[in-house]
Amino acid sequence: MNAIQRKCGSLALGSTVNLSVFVPSIQVALASATVSVDLLKKGASGPAVTIDCVELTQDFKEQFLNQVFNAKQQLAMEFSGIKLDLIIDKFEHASIGLDSAKPESNGSSLSRGQILQGTEIIWSKTPGSKSTIVLKGTRGAGRNDSLFKNDFNFEQMGIGGLGQEFQTIFRRAFASRIFPGLVNELGGLTLHLRDHDV
Repeated sequence: MNAIQRKCGSLALGSTVNLSVFVPSIQVALASATVSVDLLKKGASGPAVTIDCVELTQDFKEQFLNQVFNAKQQLAMEFSGIKLDLIIDKFEHASIGLDSAKPESNGSSLSRGQILQGTEIIWSKTPGSKSTIVLKGTRGAGRNDSLFKNDFNFEQMGIGGLGQEFQTIFRRAFASRIFPGLVNELGGLTLHLRDHDV
């Protein structure tokens, strides 16, 4: 374990740690996560270090895909030879359109979130940082998966009249594409198309 992991777990060197398998539920799936970035070595001077957030998002997901994080969790990451200090500032859980998928307001699922392939990563420089880091394209890969956010407005797409029922059908139909691996949690959604529908 590195120093950041030991700090998060309040562990001393040589501590014995008992581990058990954690199987995340659909409740912790994230639509988006905001992550602050700084250089791991603080107070670094010299020329500006420019980081392309599209590439950073790709590397982040390669290293941490399916990882479950706590809000405000700190972690270290190496990107193109640069050691970064990251903090999971905040996240928004995916709205799949199921009551069972909504995180309990008093449960621990609100404080945890799982990074999936469809999770939008929004990058920001750590507030108060004096490092020379410059972020280019802070909304990560530029993919808009906002239909899984609670405030997504279906009427702006020109779709209206079916209300919550339509949102549920629409989100469930696309959930397995945007968030692979969730289809089992959703009960194995099957769509039947008639000849004249295709």
